[in-house]
Amino acid sequence: MCRFASFVLTKDDVYFSDKTDSHTEICNQFHLKEDNHRNEPQLLMCELLPTTDLDDFDTYECTWDQDIKPDWFIPEIDEKRVREAMNERFPAGTITPVAETVDASGCTGLTELKADAAKTVYASGCTALTELKADAAKTVYASGCTALTELKADAAEYVYARGCTALTELKADAAKTVDASGCTALTELKADAAKTVYASGCTALTELKADAAKTVYASGCTALTELKADAAEYVDARGCTALTELKADAAEYVDARGCTALTELKADAAKTVDASGCTALTELKADAAEYVGARGCDPKLVIKAKKGCTIIR
Repeated sequence: MCRFASFVLTKDDVYFSDKTDSHTEICNQFHLKEDNHRNEPQLLMCELLPTTDLDDFDTYECTWDQDIKPDWFIPEIDEKRVREAMNERFPAGTITPVAETVDASGCTGLTELKADAAKTVYASGCTALTELKADAAKTVYASGCTALTELKADAAEYVYARGCTALTELKADAAKTVDASGCTALTELKADAAKTVYASGCTALTELKADAAKTVYASGCTALTELKADAAEYVDARGCTALTELKADAAEYVDARGCTALTELKADAAKTVDASGCTALTELKADAAEYVGARGCDPKLVIKAKKGCTIIR
């Protein structure tokens, strides 16, 4: 997998692109052929990888992205050529204030990342990162940033924060897709504009507002007491053991298995409703349902469903 920052070397030149960090695409852009007429490598694929500071090029690690090197390859000389090309690529000596795409994936020593101008930010696996500012970004990848406590991505349309176990606050007001699965410290998630929300395993989450979402995954949110998903077509709330009320008026599919505190379930439009193991449920409204699962529920549970509905108790 090609990563930032990628370069392609010939014996005499170093090539890079402002559009991509794919070695293959760089070769295509500059019409470079990997092998000579004897099928011997004549190009050298290189990456300079950030370690602790995205804007300190001297700390970048130089790696050679191929096993068989050209016969002209001299590590010390060719690394110097690449580092000179890095300075040519970013003559200001810095990246984050100007780059539209910032890739810091896997930079385990990075503690702070400011990418104010970036449209796309890759920070997945930055396990020491405590602060990420990406105010203008449209897409933010921060999965696995286990030290990250706050993520501000107000303009982002896509936010991926899966497994950010220290994250306590996530602001993604404009996001269409939010993935906060496994964010076990997250207490509040606001994703008012999101069409898809992944919050499975957010065990500290007490409130989830996803008014515009079409799909909501909240399984295993054991502290969740309120779930609002009025527009959702698909709701997965399995194992939300503290949930007392679930309103999913527009949903076609509702999975509420194991919601042991649930006393009221409204799923008027649902075709499929599974409330198995909802031992506190006293009334289930599923007027349009073709299938209702109610295994392990109170035998006195009142189920309102259309005629011909399959009900499994």
